[in-house]
Amino acid sequence: MATLESQIFSTTINLDTTPISRAGFSRLLIMGTESGRTDRFEVYGSAAELLADSAAGIVATDPEYKMAVAAFNNGAVDIAIGRVDSGDASWSAALDAIVAESNEFYGIVPTSTTQSVLESLAGNLAAHKKVAVIGSNDTSGIGAGTTTDLAAVLKAASNDRAAVFLHDTAADAITLPAAIAAKWLSFNPDVTAAAVAHMTISGTSIDTGLTTGELTNALGKNCNVYSSSKAVGAAWPGKMASGLFMDQRLLGDWYEARLTEDLQELASTQANAGGRIPYSSTGFAMVEGVVRKRDSKGIAAGWFEEFDDDGERALRVTTPSAGSSKATRTLAFTARHRQTGAVQEFIITANLENV
Repeated sequence: MATLESQIFSTTINLDTTPISRAGFSRLLIMGTESGRTDRFEVYGSAAELLADSAAGIVATDPEYKMAVAAFNNGAVDIAIGRVDSGDASWSAALDAIVAESNEFYGIVPTSTTQSVLESLAGNLAAHKKVAVIGSNDTSGIGAGTTTDLAAVLKAASNDRAAVFLHDTAADAITLPAAIAAKWLSFNPDVTAAAVAHMTISGTSIDTGLTTGELTNALGKNCNVYSSSKAVGAAWPGKMASGLFMDQRLLGDWYEARLTEDLQELASTQANAGGRIPYSSTGFAMVEGVVRKRDSKGIAAGWFEEFDDDGERALRVTTPSAGSSKATRTLAFTARHRQTGAVQEFIITANLENV
């Protein structure tokens, strides 16, 4: 017998909650002035695709294309071109405009070699939680005992989001930062803890032109180089201008992003199930459980150690801590994790006894 149910009721049952958006760390933004597109941000899956984009109008001699080739040769799955407009007040303002259109990138390699431009960009990285890898062939400045070159200025500013790489050859100074950044960020921080020191890249020549004095001066300014060790190409030492290692910068950004995502997922799950995180020992345990899960994932990826030297668990969680307020429903807590760190240098003492 025909009934009216199908005419009266149209039902969709969805038992899944909306997943929390997770930050990505792999995409590299090549920031420059050559794109003729009207939009600020465009993603490409290959260098050939970039070259074929007639709206962009980028040609093989443009630094954007050369950087794209270097990035794809070193593990990039895709890259984005960020357009700097001639009317932008600064590259800092240009970055604001690009992020306003799309925030779907983490690393930046600028095509400009002008120091004032690079200082402007570097000063705006923290506001957007981005990192930049910058190439330079200013051997007469960075390689000398001056205090006004780009590396010295960024070191004095304790900039912990910009890494400067010096190369004696101008052409390689263009491709080097894209190659380094692409290889570094091709490793998923959810899975592995990648350091930059000792990385070997493709498509950029080993710098054989730096003198011992230039190398010493550059390293003293927390500038990086791509040289050789035992005939193997090696990036060295993998530092931000402040002296913070590049992998430590990534660790900090990864941890902040993932922990806040985890906490939002907990809060959303509780609320969407008709509950909440109670301001009680039960709720505190929920939050601590989130922190402990994130610590375990950090251990699995190689970021954190599980135990202290005394054999006790390295993780320490204090909740609630100062700043908590039941009246305002604010929970403050502290979490202490122990970084694994990395071995980059070796001091060898060997006693070759014949007894």
